[in-house]
Amino acid sequence: MGDGIPRTAEGVMYDPLESCPEDNDQFWKSSVALSEIRLYARSRGIRVNPWALLSAVLCRLSVALPPTVVIDPLNNMQPMPLNVFLALIGPSGSGKGITERAAATLVPDIRNAGTRLPASGEGIPTMYTYRERGDDGSSRLKLSSPRSLLSMPEITHLGGAAKRVGSTLVSTLLSAYQGEPIGAANRAEDNRYEIPRLGYRLSLITGVQPSNANVILDNEGSGLPQRFLWFDVADPRTPMHAVSTPEVLSSLTCFPYPTSKLPPDPDKAVFEAYYNPNSDGIHKAGEYQNAFITVAFPDKAADDFECERIRANRGKTRDPLDAHLLQTAARVAALLAFLERPDAYPYVTETEWDNAKTILNKSAGYRTDCIRDMRATRSRDMADEFEITETAKAEVKQRGIENAKARITEYLQAHNPGREGIRGWRISQNVTRAYRQYTYDALADLYEGGHVKICGPDSGKLSGNSWRLS
Repeated sequence: MGDGIPRTAEGVMYDPLESCPEDNDQFWKSSVALSEIRLYARSRGIRVNPWALLSAVLCRLSVALPPTVVIDPLNNMQPMPLNVFLALIGPSGSGKGITERAAATLVPDIRNAGTRLPASGEGIPTMYTYRERGDDGSSRLKLSSPRSLLSMPEITHLGGAAKRVGSTLVSTLLSAYQGEPIGAANRAEDNRYEIPRLGYRLSLITGVQPSNANVILDNEGSGLPQRFLWFDVADPRTPMHAVSTPEVLSSLTCFPYPTSKLPPDPDKAVFEAYYNPNSDGIHKAGEYQNAFITVAFPDKAADDFECERIRANRGKTRDPLDAHLLQTAARVAALLAFLERPDAYPYVTETEWDNAKTILNKSAGYRTDCIRDMRATRSRDMADEFEITETAKAEVKQRGIENAKARITEYLQAHNPGREGIRGWRISQNVTRAYRQYTYDALADLYEGGHVKICGPDSGKLSGNSWRLS
């Protein structure tokens, strides 16, 4: 058609990626829910990366689950929460917001989870509780909601908050990811908001432009980037022709996700009994811990964890950014189980365990790409800054030379009326201090332009020659 784009015989634009084999096709076809997520991600009007949409769906699912649903893949009596952190990668306008909204369409009910974004680590516990004073004057923590989904459109929000003096936001998020106690035991009871271990659910979704990824990656030492799933929102394999979004939605059988079939929360009184310490300042798990539902894992998962520990003990360490890979895989596997069987006793199949590891491997690949793009951007910025700096230095020098030329001309007019010449070093002493370093460059320019002449023999040194105006 004259636009330089190859087309089929029917005039349709040729897309070389349509003939490329789908990556991990077996993964997407391993369950109805996964295949429907991919179908919806690539529907007309959505067109986001299925991996990004799947991870956002799992984030919302994790929040919908009670905090009493835990995992213990090693059966070592150390339960872990199903909290998930997700980084959606892409430049501004690439589809991070669409991905989150698409996930909300598939999992609309997250059981009234708090979604406001606290400005500090101290603000996170107040998303779950508030204080109420009783008739006896005592103040007790009351439950607002046992769950929250932090949504940061841009990771720079976290960076800005974390840079404030005394900020505890990053350290609180790290504790929250592990389900550790959060809050502070302030002396003033009215300001005391402590949430005990595994007493809450917190997941996080944030947009990450590669140029700003350092906000997370610079915290590698504390373990922050290791806690994230990383997925680009752009889909390089999005098909040229796609089914309309309404048509896809009407065909789905697993969505909207039936949150009501998930295990219910414990009674509000059970939460509050756990939140409020006894007279000795101890949080009694008691009835709350009795409500725990532990997801069962296949032997293969325990074998993988054991193998990883053996590797670590023998010095066969992974990339530090993969330090928590299997722990995150265990959370993802449990969520995949709930995605498939919301109303059954939770157990992870071997296929779901393998699928979780596939997701983590894909995440590591996207993270590597993000780091590469971040470094490329930094290199370009540094080159631009160097170029600007060098240009500025040259401009400053030229201005200094021009000012020195003016001072030299004024000095020779005033102090060398007989034109017998004045030594270069003496001229330099009488040039304004701010421009003195440019004296000899200025003399060379004036000489080359025919504005000054050398009196007597040329000593070969600008400082030793005698100079007069032409």
